[in-house]
Amino acid sequence: MKKYTDIKTAVIGGSGIYNIEAAEVLDEININTPFGKPSDLITVCSIEGKKIAFLP
Repeated sequence: MKKYTDIKTAVIGGSGIYNIEAAEVLDEININTPFGKPSDLITVCSIEGKKIAFLP
C-alpha cells in the first residue's frame, strides 16, 4: 500500500456529500483502524495541486 505522508488536509463528507466536483481522484484506499473500518474507501484527491484525503 502506498503511503501518503504528504497529505495535510482531510474532508469527512457525511450525509449528502459524496464527491468533490473540483477534485481529480488519484487513488482509493481501503484501510482498517484500531476503531474498525471507515464507512467507505478513503479517496486521495488533488485540488489545485494539493493532495487531500476524502471520506464520503
